[in-house]
Amino acid sequence: MTRMIPAFALGLGLMLTAPVAFAAPDKEDAQALRSASVSLTQAIETAEKQGKGKALEAEFDTENGAGRYEIKVLAGQTVTEYAIDARSGQVVGSEQQTLESWAKDLGLGADASSLNTARTTLSQAIGVAEQRAGGKAYEVDVESNDGAIQYEVSVLKGDQAQTVRVDGNNGTVVSASR
Repeated sequence: MTRMIPAFALGLGLMLTAPVAFAAPDKEDAQALRSASVSLTQAIETAEKQGKGKALEAEFDTENGAGRYEIKVLAGQTVTEYAIDARSGQVVGSEQQTLESWAKDLGLGADASSLNTARTTLSQAIGVAEQRAGGKAYEVDVESNDGAIQYEVSVLKGDQAQTVRVDGNNGTVVSASR
């Protein structure tokens, strides 16, 4: 049985009851992603360095036509969402909240003890998925399949979106689909 966990819930060890489907980004997002000078992996590295913590969630979005990455980083008991400009790689904004309030807002428990269960990092999973799909990652979530962690990475190649699942334990591709 396969259940989806948003990447930010990985550390909380909770499962959602329904699978999440990834859609290709809309035209504005796809164009901004193609013109981005900074990769999702680079944005994660910037956010982790800025926040001195571990990235829990990553996605690409546009605001007023400009591409940016939104990366949530956990450091201690604080979750900070960093907005990273997709052209310059600069942090252009941040919002903080406590782990407890963040988990409560999501209707999740606050047990962060399993944050480090996956040996493969978000950045490593993205690299594997981009190499496999031959495109650019724009979103990553985490799935628990009978207790085994898998990253579900959405990759854009041309106008086609592809989902690549990467094993959280050993970093190998589990499956790839359009």
